[in-house]
Amino acid sequence: MTTDDPARLITEADRQRALTVLRRAAEDGRLTPTALDERSRRVREVLLVGQLDDVLEGLRPTRDTDLLWPNSERATASPPARTSASQPALPVPAGHRADDRLVLGGGMASDKRAGVWVLPPYLRVLPRVGSIRLDCRRAHAETAVIDIEVGIGAGSVVLVLPEGWAANAERLKKGVGDVKVKVAPTPASDCPTIFLHGQAGLGSVVIRHANWFERTFTGKN
Repeated sequence: MTTDDPARLITEADRQRALTVLRRAAEDGRLTPTALDERSRRVREVLLVGQLDDVLEGLRPTRDTDLLWPNSERATASPPARTSASQPALPVPAGHRADDRLVLGGGMASDKRAGVWVLPPYLRVLPRVGSIRLDCRRAHAETAVIDIEVGIGAGSVVLVLPEGWAANAERLKKGVGDVKVKVAPTPASDCPTIFLHGQAGLGSVVIRHANWFERTFTGKN
């Protein structure tokens, strides 16, 4: 239980933290999918801190850092180190905390990542109208689990993964569009897993390996 005033109105930040607690509990096997859906529904409906405590009974983390997913036990990335003793630490780039995700899309234009790039542990993709394409064949994944939240939209999301990488979209709610996962659910040794959740909306989500054209003309497999 929290020491907060049980009569205080909860904020949107309170709701998001509570939903993170529930997702983490489900991933750890402490909640069934049915219980996750039911408690998530209640989190979205309650108004007071005391009501929120009831929903999270038995699931509260012991530390604020436990709200991060994946947690330190799952090899979350470390922030950039100091460049020298006389210089301040560099700002932590977006994507290293669940409450500060790297956001891609969100407007009319398309967004893409390809070539050599860093794939942080937390992303939010918003395929409003355009397309979002993440070619991860030469990407450096900073953690063993990549958490991608998908926002409602009418565009498309395409993830091109290297051989050995895995993906799980069981908690990505389908809309009118399609969700197609064409890669294995279990990663090879030392390879990451892409975990997608959220709402697909009217758009489509495709997770696959490189096709013949991409393997032949746009880089390695």
